[in-house]
Amino acid sequence: MTSIDSLLVHLFAALAPGATAPEDDAEVLRLVGRARQGDRSAGEALYRLHVRRVFRAVRPLCRSEQETEEVVQESFVRALAGLGGYRPRPGSRFVSWLMTIAANVARRRSRWFRRAVYDCPAPEVSHELQPDELLDSQRRRAALLEALATLAPRDREVVSMRYGSDLSCAEVAEATGLSEVNVRKICERQRRKLLELLEAKLGAAETAGRSA
Repeated sequence: MTSIDSLLVHLFAALAPGATAPEDDAEVLRLVGRARQGDRSAGEALYRLHVRRVFRAVRPLCRSEQETEEVVQESFVRALAGLGGYRPRPGSRFVSWLMTIAANVARRRSRWFRRAVYDCPAPEVSHELQPDELLDSQRRRAALLEALATLAPRDREVVSMRYGSDLSCAEVAEATGLSEVNVRKICERQRRKLLELLEAKLGAAETAGRSA
């Protein structure tokens, strides 16, 4: 992952502040196996591991925080109910299968999808953030959503999956039905545009460290 890619992953983190649990592929597969057998605690663990990543990727596809929460909840309900159909593939993680479901739910529920209209209410105060950090997070999330609104719907979906859920280009391709080459082209074309828009909105300090 390039420095620009890493920076965008960091900026997308403002959409759901807080640490994301590291994903251990072997542990995820063990949890999937237990959840298939009806272990509720395993399903809850899968939710905790992935909910922030799904929220970060879905938020740019929804009109509001509430709609995003609804899409995320429905996505997890569908995923956990459909674990019997999950088949791990080499180079493709559980989160990419989960994001395929979430993107489909977002498309179906959001008729506005082609209009790029955003409602960006301030998030609830997080006990994990100090007041100054919270303000910075609110500014970053609002600026990022406004910048993403300028992208075509499919480009916005690809970029949101790539950087919101930190998926590989191959995983995004599997989730969207595009070729990996097209996914790479979209990300290469749009990431510079996003950073330029964010720099204009937030100032050079927020996007310092961009690579050429």
